[in-house]
Amino acid sequence: MSARRLTLGTAQLGMPYGVAGNGQEPTELHAANLLHAAYELGITSFDTAPSYGEAEARIGRFLRAHGLHEHVTLCTKLSSLSGTDPARIEQRVDDAITSSLRRLRADAIHTYLLHDAADLARHGRALVDALERQRAKGRVLNLGVSVYGPDGLRWVEKYPELGVVQHPFNLLDRRLLDAGCPARLAAGGTQLHVRSVLLQGLLAMPLETIPTAIPGAREAVRALTAVLACFGLDAAGAAVPYALSVGPAQVVVGADTTAQLEAFVISTETRLPEELLGALENELAEVSATVIDPRTWHAAAAQLPRRSGR
Repeated sequence: MSARRLTLGTAQLGMPYGVAGNGQEPTELHAANLLHAAYELGITSFDTAPSYGEAEARIGRFLRAHGLHEHVTLCTKLSSLSGTDPARIEQRVDDAITSSLRRLRADAIHTYLLHDAADLARHGRALVDALERQRAKGRVLNLGVSVYGPDGLRWVEKYPELGVVQHPFNLLDRRLLDAGCPARLAAGGTQLHVRSVLLQGLLAMPLETIPTAIPGAREAVRALTAVLACFGLDAAGAAVPYALSVGPAQVVVGADTTAQLEAFVISTETRLPEELLGALENELAEVSATVIDPRTWHAAAAQLPRRSGR
């Protein structure tokens, strides 16, 4: 199984997260149990961010308690610098990395991403140089940027120091492939990390529970479900194999339970038939941005079902 290709996304370990979530605060014990399960399953890469509530701190405590820092790789992010005085960029970057290292209880961060790609439009070369100085000190090992669409790839082309890009990719969102991005990135030596493989759980939700505040979501998921059913699959079982099909990318997965993690790891053995890939391309070629971009979902939060337990 290709568990090494999987990275555990940890937003839901530090705060209520995802359109399919239950809206409850995750506990320290729940987070520790999922981190332990992931490691036991062979997942040794964790993706986090300061904006994910308690996630960084919980990862740090777990790794310290089990002596695992040398056995895992950590990816965290620089929070948005919107409104930051250009004269303070260097200090803001230094302070942010210091804080993340303290919470993670780590000596260095394997991959450090800009969480807000717009910061490169605001601060450009000054920001990249500040990050490069942190890498020269050994505090971060790899630099990159998290983007929301193919247009964001211009930043890794403009600033080759950013050798990692994180981009959404899933059964309804094939913009990466349509724009020929995997080949472009590989040619430039840029590592690709793909996220949102279940679109915050939306793709696996029962149709009747999908908030109507997300225009077109029920229709898109209904069409996807019909295509997958023809091949004896569902979204939960096809999401990771589809993400792995994009090429040599690291696949970020989020989970609420150990069973979900186990299913993701088992699904890495699944090879999707070419006929299915063709059907997805032909029958789900155009999906509205209101469905595939969670930034447009703000109004949906009020409609989410509130359930107790996990």
